[in-house]
Amino acid sequence: MVIMFVVAVALTILYTAWGGIPAPEYRVTFIIGVGLVLALIAVLIVSGWHLLVRPITSGKTIQRADSLSATLRTLLAVLISVTALNNVVGIVWDDVWHHTFGIPLGKDFFWAPHILIYTFLGSVSLIALVAFYFLGIRSKGTYQRRFRANPVVGILVLAGIFFVFATPTDPLWHTLYGAEIGAWSFPHILLLWSISSAMMMVPMLLVTTMPKRDWGSVLKIRAKDVIIIATYAFMSSALLILLTTEWDGIENLSAENLSIVMSRPDWLLTTTIVFIIGITGSLALHTTRRTGSAILMGVLALGIRASLLEIVGTDTLTSNAWIIAVVVLLGMEIAYAAWGIVRGTPAPWWAAGIGATLGLIAVLPFFDRLFVYPILSASSIPMVIVTGFIAACATHWAGRHLAERLWGFSDIPADAQPSATENRVIHRIAPAAYLIVIVITVAWAATAPPPPL
Repeated sequence: MVIMFVVAVALTILYTAWGGIPAPEYRVTFIIGVGLVLALIAVLIVSGWHLLVRPITSGKTIQRADSLSATLRTLLAVLISVTALNNVVGIVWDDVWHHTFGIPLGKDFFWAPHILIYTFLGSVSLIALVAFYFLGIRSKGTYQRRFRANPVVGILVLAGIFFVFATPTDPLWHTLYGAEIGAWSFPHILLLWSISSAMMMVPMLLVTTMPKRDWGSVLKIRAKDVIIIATYAFMSSALLILLTTEWDGIENLSAENLSIVMSRPDWLLTTTIVFIIGITGSLALHTTRRTGSAILMGVLALGIRASLLEIVGTDTLTSNAWIIAVVVLLGMEIAYAAWGIVRGTPAPWWAAGIGATLGLIAVLPFFDRLFVYPILSASSIPMVIVTGFIAACATHWAGRHLAERLWGFSDIPADAQPSATENRVIHRIAPAAYLIVIVITVAWAATAPPPPL
């Protein structure tokens, strides 16, 4: 976990630097602000380690005593997943409007797409408050003992604290520095980490209500697996939108933003796609333990992207990054299937990395039809392949270990059956909630008038 944190900090700094930094007169305050936020995140990580990992001084073992029932955990997971779909619709819609109407500083805070995004952020904050109530009011003992007895609830509280100081960084950025140079501003990168951590609460909550299982095919997925796969599709969509939009809509960029994008390494776009789809694909595979779940996630994400672009209406943005992602996932899935047939076990990280890289190589001959820039040449393609392979191996390793940590929260007996109330939440409330969100958000996005500028 320490390695993952260090890598996350390094990626935040790198992507912020590649995204462009404020003018020289703001440079010192910018560096101080970034350093302060990273220091706060480090404090939060250390606090989490103290509360959840550090050995108890008394040496006594603390028994698990989840203060949230399985039904409530399932209901909270459904709520987060449903509003995560809301968030994806809002981000796609927001991206289209920004490419179409520009970035009206201040005027976009409360335009329609942002309302959908705020709904997701607000629901996660509310859930964190519920978790804090159960942990702080209804539990007993020191906070370290409360967190150890209720680890899932404790992580929800920590995620809520992260939201408290991460979400306001975007308006604060605008107040200090004005309009952003591009999509990769520091508050946007921080917001992506916030969104991703919030969406990770869905598989974490659901896994605690599921018995541990052996590996099988995607044909054996259950209703909770569908919610987990859908949530990972929402996560990959949010990451791909923000981190590839400047290449996708490069014709609409300002001269300043265009110069920043063209100064980035030629291998960065493909490596970013492999990184995003590698981590979410590995998580989908190892959380559900169903071969085929990664490609199912990728196809779902592609379908959502293509459908929303058609509904919102745009001829400047595409689904091409998602097409590359699906081919990369197909290579990963072929590696899993082949390894499973030969060895009878899940593919190791390096085999999955080779499969994903072969998928990337298969796309390269068609790359110039998908993206205007970067222009790949014989001199840049080797680095594209090498960095893609490194990203695929690293993310698969990280996704596998993170999923194993999630399964560590499950202590449900193998023969346990969900209660009637829990079944009602999964089989009735969840589909109805998804349907309501789809109907309302799609109708709103399809009929909303252009923003007043």
